[in-house]
Amino acid sequence: MLTIEAYPDHEEIYKKLNNPDRYVWISGEELTEIVKNDDFQWVWAVLSGFNPVISEKDVLGYPGPYADGYEGFWKPDLSIQHPLADFELVAWDSSSSLFITRDHGLYNEFMKRFPDAKDLRAYNSEEDMLR
Repeated sequence: MLTIEAYPDHEEIYKKLNNPDRYVWISGEELTEIVKNDDFQWVWAVLSGFNPVISEKDVLGYPGPYADGYEGFWKPDLSIQHPLADFELVAWDSSSSLFITRDHGLYNEFMKRFPDAKDLRAYNSEEDMLR
């Protein structure tokens, strides 16, 4: 499930991702193909990853996640917005990418692949202490 503001070069991808219903339901494989074929700017997006056994109908039974205006990203008690998601990858105002997951192994793999990444919980705790 995606909620997006993005600017791909290909018109058909732009129309698919910038859905007026404010969410897009696509597989991880389809998203991978989109990203491989069109390098573009993600302004705001929450890319929620679900176990394949979870249906779109189940997911839509809850409020959709959002990036623009969501203050929960910047609190020490960080959590995934959608209760059925395994992870969320967030494009935040074209300036940051946030990765939130319940899976510690997936977290470790992300941190290994992106060594300049900062732990968001630790960052939020430090920021909280500075206030």
